[in-house]
Amino acid sequence: MGLSLVLFAGFALALHHTLEIVESRYAGADFYAELHRVLETLRTRGAPPEHVREGFTLLLRRDYPSLAELPALRNLADGVHVAVDLAGKEYNVAKQGFGDDTVYLLQDLESDSLEITEQGVTRVVVVAGILGLLAAATLSLWLARLVIRPVTDLARFAGELRPDVPRPLLTSARAGPEIAAIAAALSGAIERYERAIMRERAFTRDVSHELRTALAVMSTTLEVVGLDPVATGALGARLPRLRSATEQMHLVCEAMLALARVERRNDDHRRERHRVGALVSHAIGLYEQVLQKRASYIALDVVEDFEITAPRGMLMCVLTNLVRNAAEHAEGTRIDVTVRPQGLTIRDDGRGFDEDVLPRAFQREFRGKDSTGEGLGLDIVLRICQHQGWRLFLTTAPRRGTQFDLHFD
Repeated sequence: MGLSLVLFAGFALALHHTLEIVESRYAGADFYAELHRVLETLRTRGAPPEHVREGFTLLLRRDYPSLAELPALRNLADGVHVAVDLAGKEYNVAKQGFGDDTVYLLQDLESDSLEITEQGVTRVVVVAGILGLLAAATLSLWLARLVIRPVTDLARFAGELRPDVPRPLLTSARAGPEIAAIAAALSGAIERYERAIMRERAFTRDVSHELRTALAVMSTTLEVVGLDPVATGALGARLPRLRSATEQMHLVCEAMLALARVERRNDDHRRERHRVGALVSHAIGLYEQVLQKRASYIALDVVEDFEITAPRGMLMCVLTNLVRNAAEHAEGTRIDVTVRPQGLTIRDDGRGFDEDVLPRAFQREFRGKDSTGEGLGLDIVLRICQHQGWRLFLTTAPRRGTQFDLHFD
């Protein structure tokens, strides 16, 4: 389209320049011929001719003494002058001295056949150019849509893909061989991914069934043991730890199963209202022995408690992982947990870490220098927050501790 405009503009300028040259040459010839006839008549008869050619006007300065005072004629040299503006109209003017007099021969451009021809040709060229550009633009758009349509079909098909919604294999009957090859490759890849997703879902269902069965047996056994004074006395402090570990496994199992689902709305039937302050207190209680072992002190400040609608397993998994992370990295220091409207803050006075480590803190299997875990806790926390639409912020500095800010709004 741009090239067409450039070519059309170049052609129009060249044509206009050519017409101007032709007009100048032929107009000059006609002027000199008519001026020569007028001067010969004046020389032989001593009087101007009775008439001049159509479109010409003959003026003598002696008959019109104020003529030479016109600004447009005052400084004209002898000869032919093209397109001179006289009182708002354009004339071709021929000026020639004759004795003590001056002859002016004027031609109205509106009656000039060359000028009329030039204007007509210009109009034809402009109209033809506009129509040609419109036709070229229409053809270009049609061809572009014809060529791009298979690609847009592929893009729309890929954009509508959902792992939990079966889709037919992509066909591209309107496409050429290149697009058809891409469509076939994309369909094959989609089929392979769908088979992998089906295997993963089957594995998730199987593991869910087995884990829940085992956890139910463990929970029931611990409840029975807790009712036996002899067994309780033998286990001592180990019984609360077993209960805590069992509950933690149950929470992680629920969170992982929820993350395995593609859409968050699929969990709407599992979403309940929970008071955040109570859940935070419960999460702290699960790691009470870890805190005692590390000589850490944790302070809970519920500035304003509130309720949140979310799956309990996912919410508890986030809270317990954040508390555990603080407990493991803040040995012998104070940990402050503050519950505020629509959020909470967990801050410790531990070692912290360097800023260059900050971008990798949530990466899967990333562990700090003194970490004893597998590097999965913060990765799980971030995935759950993204899954639920929560916002999590981390600030830290070496030897100045670490702070997590969790926003539920």
